[in-house]
Amino acid sequence: EDNYYLISNFKGDNNVLNKMKNSGAADEPTIKLIMNQILSAIMYLHQNDIFDISLQIDDLLLLEITLKSRTKTILKLGKNSSEINQNTSNNEQKKISQNPLKRKLEVKLLIVGYLKDHYDISDLNHILYYSPEIVEKIENNNILKNNIIPDNEINMHNDTKDEWACGIIMYYLITGEFPFNGSTKEELFNKIKNEQIDFSSPKLNTVSEECKDLLSKLLEKDENKRIRVMDCFDHPFLTGVLM
Repeated sequence: EDNYYLISNFKGDNNVLNKMKNSGAADEPTIKLIMNQILSAIMYLHQNDIFDISLQIDDLLLLEITLKSRTKTILKLGKNSSEINQNTSNNEQKKISQNPLKRKLEVKLLIVGYLKDHYDISDLNHILYYSPEIVEKIENNNILKNNIIPDNEINMHNDTKDEWACGIIMYYLITGEFPFNGSTKEELFNKIKNEQIDFSSPKLNTVSEECKDLLSKLLEKDENKRIRVMDCFDHPFLTGVLM
């Protein structure tokens, strides 16, 4: 209660973005594993009143560890991390072998990087993840972020910027590209606000209807209608149970 400890690791290049550049779009079981764990990490942050973390796909770091002849890929959500303690207890090994969702991929949330006071509009790679409400805020010259801890209960429940970023990442996992592209920030802003994603597009036909439905709910332009992270875990894509 008297001290804060800040632990920072070197951030390497072994992230999801680079892996996908080398191997192409992910298959649906891998997408389910990755999204399940990203959303779990985001839900943990939201439960601790931490929102709008500027999530990007290259912040998801991968590491492979061999456990009793089984290769386990570790997926970590963090801004400044590339290494993980490789000492795995017997209980953890048993848990991995019993839980198919954690057999290949596991989230390790170490630390959320320093959250800037302003949205970065100088780099198009950042804007790719901005939700329509962020774009509107920027265009209205109100680019200061809200407090990390919302001022009241209403703000907290209405903030779905992280869910939108999860949708951008999910779209990239499915297609190997971003849903909105532009050569200038103005072009990107316009597309994020106004361009509708065609969820019947052939590029999305590699996945199930349940997968596309969750994607469409994450990339809902109206922040008040966008699915909340806690509700994602009741969605058929993650539960495997059709409604």
